[in-house]
Amino acid sequence: MCIYQSKKNNFGSLMKEDLKKGIITMPDESINVRDVIVKKYPDFKISIMTEEFSTSYKFIISDERSLNWVLFPEKKVIGNYQCQKAELNFAGRKWTAWFTDEIPYYDGPYKFRDLPGLIVEIKDVSNSHSFQLQSTKKIKGSYIPNIVDEKKKVRNFAFNDFVKFYKEYRIDPTKEFKQKVISGDIYYESDEERQEHMRSVESLRKERIKKDNNIIEIDLLK
Repeated sequence: MCIYQSKKNNFGSLMKEDLKKGIITMPDESINVRDVIVKKYPDFKISIMTEEFSTSYKFIISDERSLNWVLFPEKKVIGNYQCQKAELNFAGRKWTAWFTDEIPYYDGPYKFRDLPGLIVEIKDVSNSHSFQLQSTKKIKGSYIPNIVDEKKKVRNFAFNDFVKFYKEYRIDPTKEFKQKVISGDIYYESDEERQEHMRSVESLRKERIKKDNNIIEIDLLK
């Protein structure tokens, strides 16, 4: 198992703006990341497991897009590894990676893989997203972090179907919630309480989406 440190470098500026309004947007350290990248070897089938978009379901989104790397002769040492440069256009961003053939695994952080060695460092050209290898560790069997709720029902998506869903979700992030209210799955003492709660949930989710404008796969916003 390889452990990477990731950065989303515009987050600090968003947090500072919120602090001026008396709002703390930095998540508490006890809150888990709600996405898991699952890679099945040796064919490197990629999927994301997430409960970000639903309170009832966990989504498993398969992604079979190929990665068309361009390798360069340029080399440098990162940590203890001799690394070589590679570049990639993926998901609306241009990425620069440094990989080492001293660790003969064609893998890396997030969905990145298929270089002739392990990716030690990768960042996009705007420097708003970056990953750096922190450590490696041998484990037995498969490993999936206990992040998403295993009791939730599963909805499977091919990537193109998820793109359609994601765009609709950003327009109306409370669609599932509204359906629960209409069906009576959520009980309210009065119609006034129901209306107030629906407005509150919709406002909070839309505000969250508004701030989340620098996602790693930026072409999803197009």
